Amino acid sequence: MIEQLTNEYILVQLFPALSNPEFLNKLGAIAMIIVGLLVEKHFISRPSLFANVIALNTYLIARGITEPFLCLYANVGLILGFIAILAYWSNTSLSGFFYTVAFMYNSVLVGAIILMF
Repeated sequence: MIEQLTNEYILVQLFPALSNPEFLNKLGAIAMIIVGLLVEKHFISRPSLFANVIALNTYLIARGITEPFLCLYANVGLILGFIAILAYWSNTSLSGFFYTVAFMYNSVLVGAIILMF
């Protein structure tokens, strides 16, 4: 029993698809979409915005994706993400307009972009 716990992942035994590298590459995006559907129905929190744009930027950079629209989207999101995390850290409230724009970086949308590319 202990040997099985130290040598094999239970999750892979329950879901054999996890041994597929292509599926593993997309698993983070799928998790983002699930979380987004469950908790970001009406708003996106500042820490979620920051995490989403960091995930998007690191994914696009790692994959070498340089499409101009995606670069612009990622760069604007990065600026918004830093504003959001600084506001969260300093316990500062942000405007409704900020949250309206920030909603374009919710987990569902960012996860879908990652799945598409």
